[in-house]
Amino acid sequence: MRFWQKRKSPHTILRSAGSALLASLLCLQLVGTSADRAGLGAITPEAMPSWDSYPLVAHAVGSVDEYVCVPSLESFLNNYRQGYRVFECDLIETADGHLVLRHDWSAGMQAGIDETRVPTLAEFRAAPLYGRYTPLTFADLLELMAAYPDVYIITDSKGAQAELVQKEFSAILSEAETQGAQALLERFIVQLYSPEMYDIVRKVYPFQHYILTLYQTDFNGEAEQFETYAKACSLLGIHTITMWHYLYDEAFLPIMERYHIQVYVHTVNDSAAADSLLRRGVTGVYSDRIDPAALGGVYPQTEKEDSLL
Repeated sequence: MRFWQKRKSPHTILRSAGSALLASLLCLQLVGTSADRAGLGAITPEAMPSWDSYPLVAHAVGSVDEYVCVPSLESFLNNYRQGYRVFECDLIETADGHLVLRHDWSAGMQAGIDETRVPTLAEFRAAPLYGRYTPLTFADLLELMAAYPDVYIITDSKGAQAELVQKEFSAILSEAETQGAQALLERFIVQLYSPEMYDIVRKVYPFQHYILTLYQTDFNGEAEQFETYAKACSLLGIHTITMWHYLYDEAFLPIMERYHIQVYVHTVNDSAAADSLLRRGVTGVYSDRIDPAALGGVYPQTEKEDSLL
C-alpha cells in the first residue's frame, strides 16, 4: 500500500494548534470534510487525475474569509472544499532551520514576528496568522497530503542560488524521509526559477514534475525569448512554463506546440479574465480566490471543458 493511501488521524495535523479549544474546533472541521473525501483512501497513482488537469492553482494556499495568501490550515480546508486540488506553497526557514509555509517574514501576519525577529519553530507555531488562523509547517503539509490523497503541491521555495536551492530541497527530502513519506514527493511540482536550477534539484531528489516560472528571469513577453525558454525546457523534459498573465500572447501557441509546452499564468482573481485566458490556450491559472464553480466547477475537467482549453 502506498503511503498516501493510509488514513492518518486528524489529530496529527493539529500539532501546531495554539490551544486545546482551537484544536478541538479544527478537528471538527476535518471530520466534517469526511464526506467530501469519501473513497479517497482507494485512490491509486494510476487513477489519480494528472495535476495539470485542473485549471486553477490556489496561490499561496489561497484565501480564507477576507484574507488572501494565508498559508493556514483553514485556507487549505476552505479551498479544498471549493474544489481546488493544486496548491502553491511558499516555503521558508525558521531561525532554527525548520521549513514552514510563509512567503516571507514581513510584519503584520503573526504577532511578534517580522524580518528582524525571525521565529523559531516553536514561536512560529504559537503565533496564529492574523490572530486566528493555524500556521502550517512543512511537516504539517505532508500530513495534509497523506490525509487528502488527491492533492498536489507546487513548491515556491524562493531561493535561486545553488547553495540555497540545495539546502531547501535537502530539507524537504529530509522531512519526508523522517515521516516515512517519501512517496508523497511524487505529488510535488517543483517551481524552477531558471533552467540551471533543474540539475541542482535533481541532485537532491529526482522529482517527477517541474515548472519553469519566468518572473525571476529577463522574460518580458517577446516570442523570441519565450522560444528560448521553451527550447531549454524541452531539452530537460519540462513541459510547463509559468508567466505573468499580462505577458501571455496567443502568438506563443505555435512555439508551445513545437516544444510540447503548456503555459500557466499568475495571478488572476477575475473569473471572466481566467476563462478568457483558458480559452486562448493557457492550461492553468494561479488565483487567490476564484471560485472553481465560476469556471464550471467540475474537477477534473469534463470533455466539454477540455475542448475549450
